[in-house]
Amino acid sequence: ASGSAIADDWADELSATTRGEPSYPYLAAAMGMTAVCRASYGIDDVGRAFDVCVACNTGLERPTPPRAQALASQQFVQAVEVAISQWIYSVDLAGYIGVRTEIRFLLADQSPDLLPDPPGMDECRGPQIT
Repeated sequence: ASGSAIADDWADELSATTRGEPSYPYLAAAMGMTAVCRASYGIDDVGRAFDVCVACNTGLERPTPPRAQALASQQFVQAVEVAISQWIYSVDLAGYIGVRTEIRFLLADQSPDLLPDPPGMDECRGPQIT
């Protein structure tokens, strides 16, 4: 079993009316990779996120080839983008810019000590999905 969790200490207090957890990337789970991802975005006039920017730092349980690490790391970014793109906020929040969310990926049998430090948003990558 694996999962992701929304962190309260960096996230804004805005609650989406529809919100699903991001999927744990399969390759990352198979490698025992953890991640802390931060996202910043705005809310448009129909309550959807726009201009989503995601940065992730990853942690490893065991040695993994660099190319596989890079691919799995990209999958965390995409998983967060996909989830946020499906979140719906109240239209009362339309025009809100700079919503912040932190999501932590940790497998059920892993210690939180394996989580890396959160990324700086200067490492943020613009949208990776279309």
